[in-house]
Amino acid sequence: MGMASSSISRFFGYTLFPRILPRLRNFDFRFTFIAYLIAQFFITLRMLPRSHPYALPQSFGTYGILGVLANVANHIEWNVRNIDRIIVFILFVTAVILLVLQIIGFFVFLLVQSAQAAPLDIPSLFTISTPTDDISYKLLHRIFGVPDFFFSGSPDPADAVNTPFQKATQALFKFYSLTVMMVGGLIILYFIFTVIGEAMYTGSPFGQRFATIYAPARLVIFLFLITPAAHGYSLGQFTVLATAKWGSALATNAWKTFNVDMGNALKEEEAHLVVKPNADDISPLVKFMKMSHICRAGYALYENRTNIRPYLIKEGEHIPMPTSVQAAVEFYESGNIAIFFTTEAYATDPAKKSLCGSLTMRVDNAESPIVQGIYNQYLTQVQAMWDDAGFRAYGDKFVVASQPQSAGSCPGGNISCSYTPEQCENSDGTPGPAPQTTSASWSSCDSLPPPELVTCFRDRYQRVFNTAIIDGISDTNLASDEFMNFDMEEEIIKKGWGGAGIWYHKIAQVNGDLINISFKVPQPRKTPELMTRVALARQATDHITGGSERFRVDNLEGAQLEEANLTSAERNIAHSLYEAHKYLFTDSLLDRFNLTGNPFMDLFNLVIGTQGLKSLQENRDVHPLAQLSAMGRSLIDKAVFNVIGSVALGFGGGFLIGQENAALGEAVAGVSGALMTLAMLGIGVGFLLFYIIPFLPFIYFFFAVGTWVSTVFEAMVAIPLWAIAHLRIDGNGLSGQAAANGYFMLLEIFLRPIIVVMGLVASMAIFSAMAVMFNDLFSDVTRNLSGFPVGYAPECISGTLADYGSMRSSADAFFFLLIYAFVLYMMAMSAFKLIDLMPDTIMRWLGTQVRSFGEIIANPPTDQLISYGAIGASQIAGEVGDVMKQGSQTLGGVVGGMTRGNRGNET
Repeated sequence: MGMASSSISRFFGYTLFPRILPRLRNFDFRFTFIAYLIAQFFITLRMLPRSHPYALPQSFGTYGILGVLANVANHIEWNVRNIDRIIVFILFVTAVILLVLQIIGFFVFLLVQSAQAAPLDIPSLFTISTPTDDISYKLLHRIFGVPDFFFSGSPDPADAVNTPFQKATQALFKFYSLTVMMVGGLIILYFIFTVIGEAMYTGSPFGQRFATIYAPARLVIFLFLITPAAHGYSLGQFTVLATAKWGSALATNAWKTFNVDMGNALKEEEAHLVVKPNADDISPLVKFMKMSHICRAGYALYENRTNIRPYLIKEGEHIPMPTSVQAAVEFYESGNIAIFFTTEAYATDPAKKSLCGSLTMRVDNAESPIVQGIYNQYLTQVQAMWDDAGFRAYGDKFVVASQPQSAGSCPGGNISCSYTPEQCENSDGTPGPAPQTTSASWSSCDSLPPPELVTCFRDRYQRVFNTAIIDGISDTNLASDEFMNFDMEEEIIKKGWGGAGIWYHKIAQVNGDLINISFKVPQPRKTPELMTRVALARQATDHITGGSERFRVDNLEGAQLEEANLTSAERNIAHSLYEAHKYLFTDSLLDRFNLTGNPFMDLFNLVIGTQGLKSLQENRDVHPLAQLSAMGRSLIDKAVFNVIGSVALGFGGGFLIGQENAALGEAVAGVSGALMTLAMLGIGVGFLLFYIIPFLPFIYFFFAVGTWVSTVFEAMVAIPLWAIAHLRIDGNGLSGQAAANGYFMLLEIFLRPIIVVMGLVASMAIFSAMAVMFNDLFSDVTRNLSGFPVGYAPECISGTLADYGSMRSSADAFFFLLIYAFVLYMMAMSAFKLIDLMPDTIMRWLGTQVRSFGEIIANPPTDQLISYGAIGASQIAGEVGDVMKQGSQTLGGVVGGMTRGNRGNET
């Protein structure tokens, strides 16, 4: 009865319960074999006697690890003489404990879900959410044309499969694979006869060389790799495509992870990615406003016109100048803004709409709030100059002082004749008090306004324009401006790792636009209408074409006087304007370049300019790519201005030669040539800084993507050969010595994309760090090389030495600028080469000598493209400059000869 009940209980226990505890009891937690090895270890060290029961074979399985350790502890004499055995025992027990804890921790990690983060989803690492936008997927899709492999369907017709070229490629692969399969079949027959022959000769089955384990497995691998699958590709080639797909997805997910919650690809705030440039030199604007105020004062004095103000005028329509650039752009229908200083009555008269001259302001990217704000400030400051009491006092005094002295009071109301430079601005740089106006007499304005007033107004408004740009590029404005937003766009992220280099060029785009805006302060467009009328009257019968003399009115006579058709009041106003032009401008065309008299400083200013961009030291907290792109754009814009000046001088030199004034003409032409050379130098350096360096990440990265695709294509061609490499009957290992490198090639195809991404991050980090350090050290190095100690202050030295120091520092600044640009260019080239070098060389860490296409190419196409591009741009720019210079001189000579011939005929 007892046996029956026991059997029944075991039956129900076996069928109804999971029997977990009995199974755990049956599991040998003693780890018998490990315990045996530990016992042998301690017996070898004589910490257990050789006669111990654990040393006997029949005791195997009767003890566990804890039993062995307990017995060892009992046999140790715990005293100083056995310190070596005690230390060994303690270290061994510690290792066992750590191993147990490690195993427990491993199972806890697998079984317990962390509350801090989601568990790692391994399959998601090898898939992407937007395959139809991924650049690498699209490249492989278009090359190999396998439907529904890299992605299913595509809205882009360019991504269509089964094109004639793809069909031909697939047919070629199919023919090639079948050919290699036939060769493999012959090799298999050869090995069959070889094995049979060796078996007959040696008497051993399959012969002595036959690897009974590996040879059949290699045959299976060969058949797998060479077996045709679909679309002309074998199973091995589909393995390559799958490996490339998974590796690309892994790199894309890594790139997305790098950009998650980090804003932009440089992980910098917007304020560190844009420079804060100075406005361009506003001297021409200040001088023009002086001329306009002199014109205004003349009409007020002699014709009692007091309603001249700035207007926007187009055919059949005019409005007062707004301070909103958006309103001005809409008025001109997105064209450039022209500001006319005239009366409302003359606004509809084409001949009189430029009564007191006009300005023009070129507008780009006006959709950006920051850009709009800066342009708004430009318009506001033009209005401020027109309303400025100091400018008005300057115009009033100049008109009176430039006329012949007369008795009595000045007509036209109250004016100020006592305005001095000290009244222009206060010691803190703020505008000084408004000048006091009185009913002055002619004699009270017996001298022209001092030149220091022009300098004061220029410096004061230069600071205002600079501040307008700096305030416009504030942190708050940058954060709210979509145009200046550097956050990684979702559209770029969707392109996957193949588009990782696209974003970096935005740094050059934004900073180039800011530099462009800094150069677009309003510029003089037309002189006052009376000056234009006098110049046209002279042009008909006079060979004078330049300088202030073309505006001289007091010696007009005959046909010239009739052509000018001036009233008495207009003659007086025109005379004041002529005197003002002589006073504010020189007769030399070089005055437009604001020469200082210091040849080295003038040379430096002609090449790079002094107002277009703050020194790099003042933008030390800005990322090097932003610094260099902004500096390059400044150089290019300045160089374009110098090209225009060179062409004008070349025309003038040719004209003088045509007028038989060869000596002066050759001198002017020589200046034109030198200026064109400097302009081409500025274009060359600017091209490197603005176009090449910011474009390097994309160029190197895109070629790295192309190299990876080439490696995939190489593997697709090599798969049949790799399959044959497995056909070996001798040697150890599944692959054998001949086929081992193929597995490393597959591993490279899988890892290369993510290593390329790592190379991009590494190159940007290294270049940024090196550029920052170089920028910090460059000023100290150049001071020492120039012969001046750190902290040198030129104002502390007087006399000839100070003059020499000033000239020397300007020359040094010019040449050190070139050195700075080329050193940074070389730093960028060496840093961004990591994008190519890392994936080409990192496989050596696996101890393999496998080489891909990227390593075999001696001169990478990236280096050739960049080098030839820079050299070619410089050569083309030089040739174009020579053509423009020679063309302008030739045209000037023709015009000069025709003018000389006409004068000869008239006489």
